[in-house]
Amino acid sequence: MQPSPIPFYLNRPLLFIVFESDTFIIGYLLLMWCWVIGFWFFPFAVGLGWAYGKAKATFPRGFLIHGPYFLGLIKFAGYPLYFQKRFLE
Repeated sequence: MQPSPIPFYLNRPLLFIVFESDTFIIGYLLLMWCWVIGFWFFPFAVGLGWAYGKAKATFPRGFLIHGPYFLGLIKFAGYPLYFQKRFLE
């Protein structure tokens, strides 16, 4: 059996314009939030977008979604709560 290359859509992120999809969605939502609240919120939105991009580049993949799990704010399906210490065998 000959090895075959991994298809394009599995090893490259989906891009909108020049941004990855999650970065584009964050920026779009912040821009819409500025439009609804008022453009005095714009510097804060730019700062949030910059912080998200910096955190995404700094931490490993999946770290940002696990942050709320570590704080006990969300629960992953099939996983125990983060603070659970005793388990049945």
